[in-house]
Amino acid sequence: MPAKQELSDIAFSFSHSVAFDQLRDRVKSYRELKTGPDKNSIGENLAGGIYEAFAYYFLRFGPLNNLPTNEIFLTPQETLTYYHDYLYPNVEIHDHAFTSTLESVSVPDGLLLEISDDGESSLPIVVYEYTRNIKISNYTHKYNWFLRNRQNHPHILGQSRLCFVVPKMSKDTKRNLNDILNIEEIDFFEIPVSAGELNNIKMMIEK
Repeated sequence: MPAKQELSDIAFSFSHSVAFDQLRDRVKSYRELKTGPDKNSIGENLAGGIYEAFAYYFLRFGPLNNLPTNEIFLTPQETLTYYHDYLYPNVEIHDHAFTSTLESVSVPDGLLLEISDDGESSLPIVVYEYTRNIKISNYTHKYNWFLRNRQNHPHILGQSRLCFVVPKMSKDTKRNLNDILNIEEIDFFEIPVSAGELNNIKMMIEK
């Protein structure tokens, strides 16, 4: 395992977490089930699964560590369940190697819920998208789905904002994303981790 100085504090902490161990176990199980050329075809799915787990871990034990008692931060799986139960109850869930999805629906990666005073409802106030993709079409696609979901379910998503959680971005990347960055109802949160560190974590999990 790399020495601590090769990873930032938060990346090092993640590499010793339960989430890290769970990803490693899933890689092992995936390889045991696959045969032939598919056995090691984890690639991008694993990279996406790592970033999803890492982004949640960072937010949960960082900025969202001390939430008010009337707020709840959902895991990616809990977010999928929320969307299925309250927005798309008739849409089938598909399980993949490192994630689950709703058929033909773009589901966000996290939700920050606000519980009503009477405890009868829990509504999203922030919709989180964890993404490493720097193409503006990726952000536009996710933003359009956010708008569609909010328009179709205003009683649930009417008061929510969209937040993209991304790795450290270069000045050139920010310049290319300028049109998205300037949309008032979108927030960007940069995680202090580089693509190189994420790749190091991926190699550690694949061992």
